[in-house]
Amino acid sequence: MQRIHWAMRALEKRTLEKMIIVAVKEKKKKKVKVPVEIIIEAHFYEKRRRDPDNLYVKPILDGLVRSGLFDDDNGDIIDCLSLKSKIGQKCDSITINIKSLRKPRE
Repeated sequence: MQRIHWAMRALEKRTLEKMIIVAVKEKKKKKVKVPVEIIIEAHFYEKRRRDPDNLYVKPILDGLVRSGLFDDDNGDIIDCLSLKSKIGQKCDSITINIKSLRKPRE
């Protein structure tokens, strides 16, 4: 994505952000108020090597905030962020796992 025109790259980022917003609203998730760990997994059909740090993390987090899942994407709410990349998958996709870091009451 670094080799494409900046306007096209911006369009791709906005599209990804909108997809995140729609996905969260479809699942009818409630606002998260506790510290969480977010694991973003990118699945690629092609078997060429990928750098997980080249994933579009910013539009994903912005989409989660704009969907109403989080008030903000600061360190008070997102305590840990992990990126994973898997090649040779059935199709291109992104999976976002959100885990609460607060222990349940006993």
